[in-house]
Amino acid sequence: EEYSTNDLYADTVLFGDMIIEGIQDYGYLGTGNIVSDNNLTTDKAHNYISDVKDRTPSKIFLLVGLNDLNYGTRSGTDVAESFEAKSSVKIKQSDINDANKKLAEDATTMGAVFVDIADSFKDGSGYLNTKYSTGGYNLNHNYYPFFLNKLAGAAK
Repeated sequence: EEYSTNDLYADTVLFGDMIIEGIQDYGYLGTGNIVSDNNLTTDKAHNYISDVKDRTPSKIFLLVGLNDLNYGTRSGTDVAESFEAKSSVKIKQSDINDANKKLAEDATTMGAVFVDIADSFKDGSGYLNTKYSTGGYNLNHNYYPFFLNKLAGAAK
């Protein structure tokens, strides 16, 4: 079943980094649904809260944290919990896994739903499959419908 139609996302905002921006750049959803910054970090996210709120969405999908790990300013625990910078940390798959695990554990207590899309894109070694990605973290444009379907399926 196809979930990546504009109608399904009419009252939804997708908020995040370069992966979210790709949804708009490749024409899957319009500017009304997207609030993004290619270099979005958890520190910068608060600058966009009013943009998200002003659109009065009934659903918000948030994708943030990858740049924190990539720039080495946060560990997996820091992204999910304390927001204390760790300048010595560089992006590692284990940090991404730790952050996702912590967010999944905390989501229900925060009144949120954690959608794990990462496992769908991983190869046998636990890393993002190069068939689906560029640079190991950006999605190839033809996999955005699959990404949107995963989100929509979880939101049903």
